[in-house]
Amino acid sequence: MLILAVTDPLHARYLIAHKLASGGFGDVYAGVRKKDGMQVAIKVVAKKRMRETNSADGKLPLEVVLLRRVAKVKNVIHMLEYFIHNDQLVIVLERPDRCCDLYDFISERPGGLDERLARDFFKQIIQILKDVHAC
Repeated sequence: MLILAVTDPLHARYLIAHKLASGGFGDVYAGVRKKDGMQVAIKVVAKKRMRETNSADGKLPLEVVLLRRVAKVKNVIHMLEYFIHNDQLVIVLERPDRCCDLYDFISERPGGLDERLARDFFKQIIQILKDVHAC
């Protein structure tokens, strides 16, 4: 009888570092892609918490379908790959060297944002919303 080992695609392809964030749907970890050293974010969601939708490729996780739809939008973090393993959805996303959650960025500044910086952020957010809406 031939027994094949089931490879864990997450640990086979990525080194996992520390937890970046935790939320109601899952956890996000810092990681490194083994083949080229690229910095990534790895989102892990329990399959039971995942919403699915019908697509041209069959039934897929809703988040995957939406990330594919906005893949060409400038300034939106892009999905590199996804897979389901051990009843978990794993989404691997690009992770820029210098990145910060907008809430944390604002919170770290005494007195909040000055008007010029707030205006620049607002313009970027409006442009991204326009681009996403056009998808």
